[in-house]
Amino acid sequence: MKKQFKLVRMGVMYRLAQLGTTKGRSITLQFLLSLDQLPGSGWSIERDVFLRAGVIRPISKQESRARKVGSVWAIRSFFSVSTSRWLVTRLLPLASENDVLPWIAAWQDRLTNRDSMFYLTESTMVTGVQLPEFGVTHGVESVLAPIKSHPSRVVKEVAGHVGNVVFVMRCMSLSDEWSWDDVLSLASLQGTRILNEVNKAH
Repeated sequence: MKKQFKLVRMGVMYRLAQLGTTKGRSITLQFLLSLDQLPGSGWSIERDVFLRAGVIRPISKQESRARKVGSVWAIRSFFSVSTSRWLVTRLLPLASENDVLPWIAAWQDRLTNRDSMFYLTESTMVTGVQLPEFGVTHGVESVLAPIKSHPSRVVKEVAGHVGNVVFVMRCMSLSDEWSWDDVLSLASLQGTRILNEVNKAH
């Protein structure tokens, strides 16, 4: 019952966070990976979601500051029919670069805390997963709890940043499991995309 209440509450907050994002979405939209940048074939975009920062609770001090400056965060979900793989990339412009490392540390803590992430049955910090040019220092490997017709799935995630823009890459699969090299390659593509767009603006 408690888990169901959490799911309902999260759903309501998720909907509310999508309201009023029109003005800021163009900033994060330009940073998102596109289909032609992904390796291999058979990819499609499942959905794009834009959320006002600091609406979905609990929120951190970093997210509260991002909300004050009107930051809009973006989520783009990809799926490959040929490999039964998912890629979810999240972009989170924070108020300043000083907020980046505390936010990433809190993100890692949430993923490895099963009390707060109730849909995970297991979660482990993985050392040696690094992409120094974009601030990636660790990976997190989790197992999603089976829900209805969906079996349990292994999830690999990394977080990096370009300036004050944080990106999180979440890679899932049904059969052909992602390698960490695959995940870091995609993180490099996403980081490079953001860097190129930032350089264009200057």
